Amino acid sequence: MDSATDEAIMASLLRFNPQTLQSLAAELRLRQRRLSFLLLSPPHFSLALSHLRSLSLTSKTLLLARFLLRSLSLLQSPLQRPPHRFCLRDFDAAVLLLAMCDSYDPSTAVPGIDWRSLIANRLAQEALCLAGLGGGWWQVIGPHVDAAGKCRRLVEAVKNTSASGGAAAAAAAVMSLGIAEVGECAICGEEILDGGTMPCGHPFHWGCILEWLRMRNTCPCCRFELPTVDIYGEIERVWKMIIKMGG
Repeated sequence: MDSATDEAIMASLLRFNPQTLQSLAAELRLRQRRLSFLLLSPPHFSLALSHLRSLSLTSKTLLLARFLLRSLSLLQSPLQRPPHRFCLRDFDAAVLLLAMCDSYDPSTAVPGIDWRSLIANRLAQEALCLAGLGGGWWQVIGPHVDAAGKCRRLVEAVKNTSASGGAAAAAAAVMSLGIAEVGECAICGEEILDGGTMPCGHPFHWGCILEWLRMRNTCPCCRFELPTVDIYGEIERVWKMIIKMGG
């Protein structure tokens, strides 16, 4: 991240209070508990590792993106439930995959890596480094900020290897659109008798806006963005909102 982005991220964190920090801490404890459980239970560790190995590279990338998006979304709205809920098997696989990425060192990698020992050693070293820092707020926010940075870098890497395009709006976002009883449809230009409004306030016929949002997640007038079904597009949307919040 560049210095301007760093400053915007830190500025957006200044609005946090003890209640919002509790939400961030709860998510962090959940991840730590699941990873500790996997490390202490060789059979469950093997199951999670086998599930990961059964996934294609594209599926692994999507799994990691969905997992990192939870941190990014919590930095935007700490009191809201994290999006993209996981079944336990996928959650464990995502926790393990992130730990493997953090522990991997290409300069010392050898065939047949003992991932369980490697991850456990890294966690022990981190615990020793943090032992003298006390229970400050950065121990709660820091891991989420780090995950947010990884989230952004992952999107940039994926965009360099795939074509970008419009993506449909998320169903929950479409269902939450407001009601417009009067006005002029911003798509077809005809009078509205019964329609909907985007959060930005622009009114549309239901038929017009639903067909539009089936292909893209932006307002046809001002390009206001709704949550999208595309994980990478959603990461970029939330990232821009956090930067905007930080000024």
